Amino acid sequence: MVVISPSKAGTEAKKGESKNRERNRKKAKELLREGKVREARECFQRCVDVTSEMAAEVIAACRARGVDIIVAPYEADAQLAFLNLQGIANLIITEDSDLVLFGCKNVMFKVDNNGGGVLVEHEKLHSAMNLPRDKYTFDKFRNMCILSGCDYLPSLHGIGLAKAAKFFTLTSNPDVYNALCKLPSYLKMPHLEVSQEYREGFIKARNTFLHQLVFDPMTRLLKPLTDYPEGKCAENFPYAGEFIGHERALQIALGNVNVQSGKTVDNFDPDKVLSQKSSDWRKKVSSKSHWSIWSSSFEAGKVATGVPNIDGCSIETTKGKQVEVKLPNLKRKRLSDNQVQQDNDFVEDDFQSLYGASNKKTKSITLDDGCLNNVDNQYEDKKELIKQIKISSNRNSPSFCSLIF
Repeated sequence: MVVISPSKAGTEAKKGESKNRERNRKKAKELLREGKVREARECFQRCVDVTSEMAAEVIAACRARGVDIIVAPYEADAQLAFLNLQGIANLIITEDSDLVLFGCKNVMFKVDNNGGGVLVEHEKLHSAMNLPRDKYTFDKFRNMCILSGCDYLPSLHGIGLAKAAKFFTLTSNPDVYNALCKLPSYLKMPHLEVSQEYREGFIKARNTFLHQLVFDPMTRLLKPLTDYPEGKCAENFPYAGEFIGHERALQIALGNVNVQSGKTVDNFDPDKVLSQKSSDWRKKVSSKSHWSIWSSSFEAGKVATGVPNIDGCSIETTKGKQVEVKLPNLKRKRLSDNQVQQDNDFVEDDFQSLYGASNKKTKSITLDDGCLNNVDNQYEDKKELIKQIKISSNRNSPSFCSLIF
């Protein structure tokens, strides 16, 4: 399945993403001026702003291939975490390290084209921090990461992961709001200022990680990632998402409503699509062939057996079968050994004309090993003399070098 962020420009995370895009855009232009095309291309890819039209095309393409889509009611990070914690998704693939702070069980970063990557497991975080399990708590880990800087709160000047970890290792005060007042003394940074505004922002960031609104595709209800404290509701956490009602949240999750404009852009109904039949045998869809999270028979934590049959066609096994394929268009005349040798021969004049530094006439001499230092001093520019050297050797003849000057 794929989770799409609603791209709400007003959130703190989106403001940070906008700054990152602008930073990557400037860096890409600098790299391009320096001639570093590959590095510039990577930076340009990071500064692309995804529009609602792009998201609509992705949603349509995923549906056509039987891939479930959920548009998050607030942000994709919390929605991904909810799916993982509920057993709906076994693994999350992302490039955003903040996913770990939501309590995800398994997150994979830097996935390459071969399926390899870096797997971060929730149960082994204490080992990565070199802490015994009895002295480690996930709440302290989350606080440490927030203090070092996250999507919802920038870090204080001079505070990184190392100092943040040191502070929360030293302090035992569970009241983070008051504990932050002692940050300068604990870290021996007397000039560090921890304002009331920063401490309030810290509490908001922590609450956003805990109580951000998500959509449950099984119950089709809008709910917080973790339950609110007793006596609290969504109105007490307006920065963690606006409660817009369950039905509207469902339409947003299905991709039927443009979050930015509020207009209806589609009428996709998973209940009808999963049970519909078509006169075209190639487009027949059934709930058995597509194990969808929108299906009433879907069970969280249960592993689907077999390969989803998107087209509704029976797929026969090819085990033990042999198939002969004719490719008449790929016929070509085989070159003789002499022709291959001629094509591979090194033409010294052609090489010099392509890569030579000047159009001066050249002269070639052959020197035995060790003779390079005895070259007459009449050549003023020795760097130009030895600019191109071809060294070759075999078992029956001594090594030699050819100099072009």
